Amino acid sequence: MYLNIYDFNYAADGVRSAAKIYFNKTPDSLLIEDAAMLVGMLKIHHYIIR
Repeated sequence: MYLNIYDFNYAADGVRSAAKIYFNKTPDSLLIEDAAMLVGMLKIHHYIIR
């Protein structure tokens, strides 16, 4: 899985976009809690029925 192209929804393609959209931060300035939420989104995305 390539995180720089992963679709996090809401026009967030990749970790950099997701960090900006969800937290208004760059990936290197995310808190551990923020990063954990993004990781959780990676795992739950497969279970969401579209």
